[in-house]
Amino acid sequence: MKKIIIFFIILILSLSVFADKLDQYIFLFSYDKLVNSKDKGLNVLGLLLKYHESNYEEYKSTANIYRSNLYNYFSPDDSTALNILTEINPYEYLKPKKLFTDSLKNYPDSVILNALFIEFAFKDWESSGDPSIVQNIFASCDTIESKKGQNPLTVYYRARILWESKLFGDRTKAYNDLYEIYQKNRDSMKITELLIRFTYQQNKTDIMNSLYETYSLLPDQDDETLIIFAKAFLKSDNEKSRMILENIVKISERKNILASAYEMLGDLSDTTAQKINFYKLSLEKDPDNPEIQAKLGLEYYRQSPKENLTISRVFLNQALSAGSQNPEAEKLLKIIQNKVKLRGFLLLVLPIIIFVALGVTLIIIYEKNKYSKEQQLMKKNDDNWVNNIKDIKNDDDENNKEK
Repeated sequence: MKKIIIFFIILILSLSVFADKLDQYIFLFSYDKLVNSKDKGLNVLGLLLKYHESNYEEYKSTANIYRSNLYNYFSPDDSTALNILTEINPYEYLKPKKLFTDSLKNYPDSVILNALFIEFAFKDWESSGDPSIVQNIFASCDTIESKKGQNPLTVYYRARILWESKLFGDRTKAYNDLYEIYQKNRDSMKITELLIRFTYQQNKTDIMNSLYETYSLLPDQDDETLIIFAKAFLKSDNEKSRMILENIVKISERKNILASAYEMLGDLSDTTAQKINFYKLSLEKDPDNPEIQAKLGLEYYRQSPKENLTISRVFLNQALSAGSQNPEAEKLLKIIQNKVKLRGFLLLVLPIIIFVALGVTLIIIYEKNKYSKEQQLMKKNDDNWVNNIKDIKNDDDENNKEK
């Protein structure tokens, strides 16, 4: 009897220890934290999620090795979750969403199954915008929170929907819920980065300063988030913004991020030469960006209106043709076009007009001279004719007298 009691006690303790191992994901809410955890079960989950995210086969192979050594370690719903993650292909979200939906029919209260359903269903909602998906996501959030309370995963996805959805939108609740969970999870990269984005969009400069102090202490900072900080401080603290941007160009390899960083460094520069240099670097990373083209055209003109007239006109033309909304560029291009027209008139049209006018004048003078000579010749001939007549008459008169 005692052995039976001891057996059940051990069984209950085992279930309490192992039943919710994977449930910890909703609090860790980071693939890297899962992989770096001391718990092998969480390692398996993290490796499979990273495999799905990156298509790096070694993650899946390592996860399978770890899992083979954890016999009877996982609860049935944990095993179901891992089986689905093993079965699906990287980057898929429709198939896993369906598989997790089906699994919830057997384990409706499973924290890990609801959590993974939320993640894949959210990707589907981002793509399709189907409102019924949101209702299912919210239902899973409610299930998790009824068992575990507020946590980073459910707050994150609920906040994103409330912030981005027109149908379910409630930005005040999204921000307040996110800020509340951030206070308890300042080391959560996803929570912190989302709060930074929301705060920037609401122009809360004082909170941005506080967030930057926290974020600057976190490892593996995201260059896109650093760009947000640089933009936020662009007007209020130029030096801080410049420091962040200089750090970005050292660590980032993404062309769009580097293009933005160089553009802002150009905006912060004191001299025209510096601005041109940074805008050129930015344009190398993003050659078709009309706003950078417009800025480069303006700075070339400021540097030397006469010598850089042509190159400035080229960049401004490209920028406005590509849809730039820079009114200063539009105004300057009109001025340059008028100058080009005037220069074209002076260099091409006017010389032709002068040449033609001179030619016509010479022709007129020639014709006048020719006419004058003809008149003189005719007069001379007339005079000769008259004199001849007179001579003939005189001869006749003399002959008559002799007779």
